[in-house]
Amino acid sequence: MGFLRPSADYRYEMAERVCAGCGSKDLLTIVIAVEGDKLSFTACHGCEATWWLRGDERMELGSVIDLVATK
Repeated sequence: MGFLRPSADYRYEMAERVCAGCGSKDLLTIVIAVEGDKLSFTACHGCEATWWLRGDERMELGSVIDLVATK
C-alpha cells in the first residue's frame, strides 16, 4: 500500500459529494492506493453511514478486506 496525494481536481470532486442517505456534505473520506487501485472509505457525520468505493464502484467491506489481504 502507498499514500495517494490527491490532485486539486480530486479534492474539488470530493467536496461536491453528498451522502445518499441524508444529503449531508459533512463527510470524512480516506483514500488508499492498493497496487494502483484507488480505494476510498467515506463516513457521513450526519447519519453515520459508511461506504467503500473502488473508483466509482461501491464495494462491500468483505471485498475490500479480501483485496487488501491479497496484495
